Amino acid sequence: MKQSGVKIQKEGALITADKSRVLIRQLVPGGRDRIKRILKRIAGVSEEDAHRILEETFTEFGERHHDLRGFFRRRFAEMKTYLPSGWKPSETVQLLIGAYFSCEYSLEAAALFNPSIVPHPDQSGVGQDDLRFIMSLRATGEGHISSIEFRTGTISRKGKVALDRTNRLVSAPNVAADPSYDKTEFVTKLEDEGTSLRGTGEIVRPLPETFKRSQLRASIDRYEKKRKKFSEAEIRSVENLENMAELNYELEFPRSIPLSERAIFPVSSFESNGIEDARFVRFADNGSTTYYATYTAYNGKAIMPLLL
Repeated sequence: MKQSGVKIQKEGALITADKSRVLIRQLVPGGRDRIKRILKRIAGVSEEDAHRILEETFTEFGERHHDLRGFFRRRFAEMKTYLPSGWKPSETVQLLIGAYFSCEYSLEAAALFNPSIVPHPDQSGVGQDDLRFIMSLRATGEGHISSIEFRTGTISRKGKVALDRTNRLVSAPNVAADPSYDKTEFVTKLEDEGTSLRGTGEIVRPLPETFKRSQLRASIDRYEKKRKKFSEAEIRSVENLENMAELNYELEFPRSIPLSERAIFPVSSFESNGIEDARFVRFADNGSTTYYATYTAYNGKAIMPLLL
């Protein structure tokens, strides 16, 4: 049987890693004692020196990040619980504390690879028979931790691929502090993982049909206070509840940040060593469109397939 050959033509579009693209991240330098020692040293800095150090920090790092001041402010709010009793730092010192507990992470320091593409939801301004696309990539940085990055571009009707220019800035999304869950779906997922309501019914049943993570935590606390002794099966069931809540979280990017400046960095402990090889697929149903992706979560010891 005669087979026709397939012509493969290499295009000029190149995807190259850029080590200068850095994400601003939380820095947790050791345990509670070390954190308190650092805060004690910051408390000894004069207001004048604090202002000078902060201005130097903004001068050196400000152009590399969106809203660095806002990030430092959020980091201070997260560190408030460690402040020495009675200390009320000024706005300048608060930002300085946030800076001391932040760090940069080079997302593409090791590699940028494994691209996949889907049609862009916005095809306005694109020529007839041309297609604008979104490309997802696996970015691997320091410590070999993987995250998801994005690029945009177009494919012409003749198969010519053109990638849009990538900005140096890159931002992580806002992580919902207290995400919501659908009870029916949550229970179904638990049962899929082999967790029966016989071990967790007292915790789950009182929850409303749509509940918050904080409500689940409060129900677990009530359950643990009520019972004085736990079997191994009960301990595992409670752990499975907490794990399920941690695995299911919500992210949101400001609309003002372009796709190529967005990065999805590991959030849960199950992803602590990387989000690997995301593959996005576009689903259209009754006029609405949703993009799903499967990816592999890796915590340094085990892998887990997850859905985004």
